[in-house]
Amino acid sequence: SEYITAFGRTMRTVYLVLAFCLLQGVEGYSLHQETQLHANLTTKYDRKIRPYQNQTEPIQISMDFYMEKLKEFSEQENKISVVGSLSIEWKDFRLTWDPTDYDGDLNQTSLFVSDIWAPNLFLLNPYEKQTPILSDGTACTIQSNGYVTCLLADNFETTCSADISNYPFDTQICTLKFYVQGSFASNTLLQNASSTIRLDLYEIHGLWYLTGTRNYVQTYRIRGMSCEVLQLELKMKRRNSYCVYNILLPIFFLNLIQLFVFFLPLESGERVGFSMTVLLSVVVFFTIIQSKLPEFSKPSLSPLTFKLLVDFLTSIFIVLFVVVITFFYHKKNH
Repeated sequence: SEYITAFGRTMRTVYLVLAFCLLQGVEGYSLHQETQLHANLTTKYDRKIRPYQNQTEPIQISMDFYMEKLKEFSEQENKISVVGSLSIEWKDFRLTWDPTDYDGDLNQTSLFVSDIWAPNLFLLNPYEKQTPILSDGTACTIQSNGYVTCLLADNFETTCSADISNYPFDTQICTLKFYVQGSFASNTLLQNASSTIRLDLYEIHGLWYLTGTRNYVQTYRIRGMSCEVLQLELKMKRRNSYCVYNILLPIFFLNLIQLFVFFLPLESGERVGFSMTVLLSVVVFFTIIQSKLPEFSKPSLSPLTFKLLVDFLTSIFIVLFVVVITFFYHKKNH
């Protein structure tokens, strides 16, 4: 045991010596050095000019999206709300430096959008008004090789037309569209960093689950000029367990029950009351379905709407038929 104890003390001493040597070899940059770097980068810097030595060549902007959760999808309002982080990267040759001039350890720093050139990025299909994605208060990371990376976390609300033709077994496709205002493909090229939306931080939604995503650049022609738009596509399928067990199955059993009205004896006088009860039940379910669906018929109405309408008309016909039979039955007896 003494040998083990001595060995442990020796190893502890070795670790302490190694740690001390490593700490002695680490040189961190000071506040003065980073302040001097900011002054060197921003002095005579004009944020109105694109960061390209040859102004006839387009600047390349790489974009990526990290989706955190689907906050809301409203069929009635044609709105989708997505929480996530948008990563935007480009290269600015004016924001380069040699780390050896700053003790060799100052490889990156941060600057606000108000201090540098940044793309005037907008959401093309917002639910309300358009606002710049990158505000002046957004901080961006600058690498010593001139690469600028801005990571913006926000709640993105866009328009999305719902297709309820297969409700409640429907699949929805929504797209977030980003573009650089005042630029064309001749001076700005958008690039998707990945072919799909990144779902590393995604939280599962209770009503919808993602069946697929796409991240691609679409080119449009506007007055003879090419304009690029980054499109983030979400394909969602409804979780229909609630609708099946709370709407479809009760409707099926109501349709089955209303056929038993003719098995009730006329002498009991319960046929009219029973058929009216079934009719009111169908009306209640019809109201529930209509409250969940948007008030439009494009591309087509849900088959469930027609099914409930047929059930409603059938129930009315059964009520009228029962009333007529009961009337003639009592007239015959009298």
